[in-house]
Amino acid sequence: MKNLITVKYFAGLLTLLCVLPGILLAAPFTFVTLGDTQDISDKGQERLSGLIESINQRQPAFVVHIGELKGGGDSCHDDYYQRLLRTANQFNNPLVYLPGDNDWTDCFHSQFDPLERLNYLRKRLYPKPVSLGKTVMPLTRQSVQPEFRDFPENVWWQQGDVLFASFHNVGTNNNLYTDSKAIQEHLSRNTANLAWLDQIFERASSAKALVLFTHANIKFDAVSWQPTGFDSFRAALSDHVRTFARPVLFVHGDTHKHKIDKPLKYKRKTMANFTRLEVFGSPDLGAIYVHVHPDTEHVFHFEPVSINLSD
Repeated sequence: MKNLITVKYFAGLLTLLCVLPGILLAAPFTFVTLGDTQDISDKGQERLSGLIESINQRQPAFVVHIGELKGGGDSCHDDYYQRLLRTANQFNNPLVYLPGDNDWTDCFHSQFDPLERLNYLRKRLYPKPVSLGKTVMPLTRQSVQPEFRDFPENVWWQQGDVLFASFHNVGTNNNLYTDSKAIQEHLSRNTANLAWLDQIFERASSAKALVLFTHANIKFDAVSWQPTGFDSFRAALSDHVRTFARPVLFVHGDTHKHKIDKPLKYKRKTMANFTRLEVFGSPDLGAIYVHVHPDTEHVFHFEPVSINLSD
């Protein structure tokens, strides 16, 4: 009898050890997202530093800033991008930074060439296959593909059983203007975004959930007779979400109205597996802690934290 008990004990222990790696992969974690932190005044920068310090104290797995550390009319001088890098390195944990329209498309307001500023931004912010921040994490950039070598800002990474990816869509109608150079830039970048979208959903085939980031509000409420610079991306996203059939979280900024909702529909029926999260935006300052529990039904649990103007 003693030997039988011993055999059962070790058999149970062996079973536990076999399933333990799976348990570790599905371990919950937290990431933080924020953006449109545009107040460049001394008080505004002080408040942003305070927010960053509070994020550092909670030690999230990583942080994603969806773009814009200045307003559209503020200068696009080289000094701005240097300040952006200094701000990024205030984060103790890895930081992924996405371009917003105030980072390049709106630079004409301060007498700079938007396309030249976009090229400069790419060289300064995305020279290596790693994140920003004091502690970096590896990122796979779309630019490793020869046909998309000009798009290092589109990246993917993975945390446990959840895949994360970013896409370069920006406000001001995604740079789709009547200017021929702007139109060509939009078309090239949109082609890259659509290809990246296909690849990300294919890569996520075995993931338990998918998180997508972009700066722009891609106009989920747009109607067919009001075309936008986001229509093809939004349509492709809808198709992928419908076939993916697992939780997809879509994070953006741009319109400065923090919200969490389910705006994506198919044949007038809400796609329940799709959730939109819009971050806080200036003049409001805040961050959203996203607690990820891969083995639960809804996966994502949200904790918005805002800083009052009087703070």
